[in-house]
Amino acid sequence: MLAIGGHHIGDAVLEATNAQGLPVPLLVVDYQHLEQGGGGYLQVWALDLEAGLLQTRAYSPWADANPDAGLPLTPSGLPAARSIAIRRACTLRSEGCRH
Repeated sequence: MLAIGGHHIGDAVLEATNAQGLPVPLLVVDYQHLEQGGGGYLQVWALDLEAGLLQTRAYSPWADANPDAGLPLTPSGLPAARSIAIRRACTLRSEGCRH
């Protein structure tokens, strides 16, 4: 599983352990404290199940469309991109899922 949160200034990735003893990535992303109320920054995610990775990238379509505003496409002082290890959960009883 994965837990995503916001409204906490900044950007962080932590890991917790669920009741089955499996790792759960915890992501917090919030850009509201940045220039111009967050500069339109958002997270673009790509999920690669084969590699077991969630790849995230911060990006501002507003800054891209308004280059004269002088806002960088990725936020200063925060990670522009991350690769987060994920564990694929089984989806079928035949795979040994515990329901």
